[in-house]
Amino acid sequence: MVTQPGLACRLALRAKADRRAWLVVSARPCNPEGISFIHRISLNESRDQWLINRRHRVHFGEPAELYAASDYAHGDVAGRLFRVKQRRTIVCDVGLATAAVLFEIHGGSREVVFHVPLRKERKWPAVTRDACSSADLWADALKDACRLQVPDERMQFLYEAALRTVILHSPGDVYPGPFTYKRFWFRDAAFIINALLATNQYDRVERAINRFPQLQTALGFFHSQDGEWDSNGAAIWLLDRFRRLSGRPLSRELIRAVEKGASKDRSKNN
Repeated sequence: MVTQPGLACRLALRAKADRRAWLVVSARPCNPEGISFIHRISLNESRDQWLINRRHRVHFGEPAELYAASDYAHGDVAGRLFRVKQRRTIVCDVGLATAAVLFEIHGGSREVVFHVPLRKERKWPAVTRDACSSADLWADALKDACRLQVPDERMQFLYEAALRTVILHSPGDVYPGPFTYKRFWFRDAAFIINALLATNQYDRVERAINRFPQLQTALGFFHSQDGEWDSNGAAIWLLDRFRRLSGRPLSRELIRAVEKGASKDRSKNN
């Protein structure tokens, strides 16, 4: 297995069987928060590396004895294992390509190591423990949030966890997933921002809603993602909710955005 220096995820997978069996490892379009489309998976000639979507590499510790691949039209790769004729490259226009590599176990155990290089998306400034601890960061993020003190420890834990969750969902824009799903939807923001308003986090909310006019079309449609038809109601409701709960007036830009979004002429033009 040839790998490059740098950040990487190393997975050591071990299987045990008292008879002949197979250790099967698959690549599928999923992640903790939803689907991550895979349009192409290629297995190299030495059968020890996948190239996914022409950019992401997965190295195997040893060559696979068997391999398989499938696309949306033929279903998941689990139904295509052990077939005689297999393609090393699979292409799927839908983005649901799947693949598998198989390693034989001749009774006993077998371990195969997978090495996934991680790209460094950005350079973070060096932060020392003394300069800024995790506790300090959370204390700053929670300084304006409503506190809850109840004798029920479980309810106390659930409230604290929920409070931190909505903060993780709103680093700038408001996202339905804090890990990989970085897509803003007004319908998701309606629930998350309402929770922020209910817990007195007005500065965080104001920062998010000030971006609403940037997502509005010339006809007044609040457009975040294709397929979102209920965004105008969500956006206008949130802006009014902010005004009522915070007591802060809306900026002129936000007022104009509401007027455009509620205009009857907009519905006629659409």
